[in-house]
Formats: sequence, structure tokens, C-alpha cells
Amino acid sequence: MPADGYAPERRVGRPATAGEIERLIRLYAQSLDYTVDVPGTHYSGLTNQQLFDILARQGRDFADNNRALRTYVATELRIHLEGTKRLPTNEELDALAARAVLARVMSRLHGKVRDITVRRLTEAYARAKFKAGFKTPIGVRTGALYYAVSRAAVVIE
Repeated sequence: MPADGYAPERRVGRPATAGEIERLIRLYAQSLDYTVDVPGTHYSGLTNQQLFDILARQGRDFADNNRALRTYVATELRIHLEGTKRLPTNEELDALAARAVLARVMSRLHGKVRDITVRRLTEAYARAKFKAGFKTPIGVRTGALYYAVSRAAVVIE
């Protein structure tokens, strides 16, 4: 118990049927809106957020909020909330969704999931990258940005 003698308020969702929880998940996923805040500075001198935004403008939007991502988030919410008998709070949904969004962004960046269109590298840059020994997916050269994105904060709006 805190020093002031008051226990923090713990929010608990009301009792609900499986159908109500399913409807909540579906509506939540359909209206999902978020930002990805990438911490730190890249070795290039730009902030990692600036570099991540540049990639998006170049046709490599790894944080794209598309139907496939929202379906993935809904599936992750269903898995986590399976068997629950209470509606989750908004804070619980936001925390679960944020983890799912970041996992999907990382899968896209690593090239494991291609539910977005990733514009090809220019021929000259692709040759130079390969010649320098970097045979990594688009958006990953040394791994510095990839590591920074893995520590990103996903803010559900």
C-alpha cells in the first residue's frame, strides 16, 4: 500500500459474454489508430524517428496501418482474451494492441511479413549495399535502426 494509505484504483471491466468481447475486439481493431515513436539517434546523424519517417515517404512504410495489421491485432487480442469473462479495460486493450503492432512492424522490417508494398532499392544502392557485404532486407543495413525500432513506443490514439 502506498505511503498515503490509499490503494491505487484498479479498474476491472464488467462481466461480459464471449459475443460481447468478440464485438469489442472487432470494433477496437477496426478503429485502431496509432503512432510509432522510435527512440535514439542513428549513426547517420538523423534521429531514428526521422529515418523511419524518410523510409515511409520513400515507399517503405513499415508502420502502415492497413487491414492486414488490424486483422493481426484482432487475432492477438482474441488469443490473449480467450476464456475471459470480463470486458477488458481500454488500458488493457491499448497495451495489448501496442505490443501486437510493434511485433508486426518488426516482422515487416525483418522481411518476415510482406503485407505492405516495399519499394525496391535503386539499382546503384542495391549494388553498393551488396558489394559492402550487406545482404539484409530493405530497411536494415547495419541493424542500428532495426534495434531502435524494437525499442519503439507504440502510442494508441
